[in-house]
Amino acid sequence: MSTSPARVLIVDDEQLARERVRELLGEHADFQVSGECANGLEALQYIEKDPVDVIFLDIQMPVMDGFELLQELDSATRPRVVFITAWDRYALEAFRAHALDYLLKPFDADRFREMLDHVRSTLKDEAGQSLRSQLESLLEEIRRERSWIDRFVIRTGSRVILVSVDDVDWIEAEGNYVTLHCGEHNWMQRETISALEQRLDPARFCRIHRSAIVRLDRIRELQPASHGDFLVLMKSGKKLQMSRSYARRFKALG
Repeated sequence: MSTSPARVLIVDDEQLARERVRELLGEHADFQVSGECANGLEALQYIEKDPVDVIFLDIQMPVMDGFELLQELDSATRPRVVFITAWDRYALEAFRAHALDYLLKPFDADRFREMLDHVRSTLKDEAGQSLRSQLESLLEEIRRERSWIDRFVIRTGSRVILVSVDDVDWIEAEGNYVTLHCGEHNWMQRETISALEQRLDPARFCRIHRSAIVRLDRIRELQPASHGDFLVLMKSGKKLQMSRSYARRFKALG
């Protein structure tokens, strides 16, 4: 009984590199190219509309790089990944340490065939699950090393929007969601405020209440209120409450 070919997405900002992967995949009937993308954001939008089985993924790309893309995908349903990279000592050491599939540019047909044989053998068995765990371990290392976030990835309907932290005035908690207040625009993201606080640069953002985080350079004035609380006046004219416990932390910033 025949089986459907594995659906493949090629993600690389270099058109010639995408064409090379497509050409080599054309020799293997059990793999079918479903689409091509030039950066991680395009790929994220593509995958959320039309899931694939395998991604051939460049690391260094504009807008959203390969690692950022993988961190935005659900780990439980993330496709098998073959990394494509030019010489990058750190990346190669990481791939080898975690036994992940990769192609080093420029690659020939023999190396491509060897890698594809491995992908083929691990698509639907326990080895594939092991690779999923190894990839998650690598991504966790990258999260720790990259420190503070510099943008948010917002999903709204069929759109994926990048919001820079530079655009955020303050952040409001709403249960397991947060709302980013950015001038006249508000964006909602599924994440607790406590989890988000750990990802924000404390030199730029400060939690002032159990349900609010503010961008420090958006504050115009603090006014004492009752019971040790403060009223936070934002440059936008918005008024927020700073509770006594968080006021002590704020003062510690100097």
